[in-house]
Amino acid sequence: MRFVATLTFPTPSVRLTRGTSSSVVALVSGGPDSAALVHQLLADGRRVVPIYLRGGLTWESAELVWLRRWLRA
Repeated sequence: MRFVATLTFPTPSVRLTRGTSSSVVALVSGGPDSAALVHQLLADGRRVVPIYLRGGLTWESAELVWLRRWLRA
């Protein structure tokens, strides 16, 4: 499978290469950039497997609240 996603700022946009699979893994946080990335991948017909890395940071619990909220939406 060949997949490249590039997320640009301040206006999120995603560029994808064509691959042989419709499934992708996305490294996500609870922020709007992750929401935009997952939204665009889903709109492009991809099956998204979100991955969140815990690092023991102070704001992690708040980030997880927002991440779970928008993943359910």
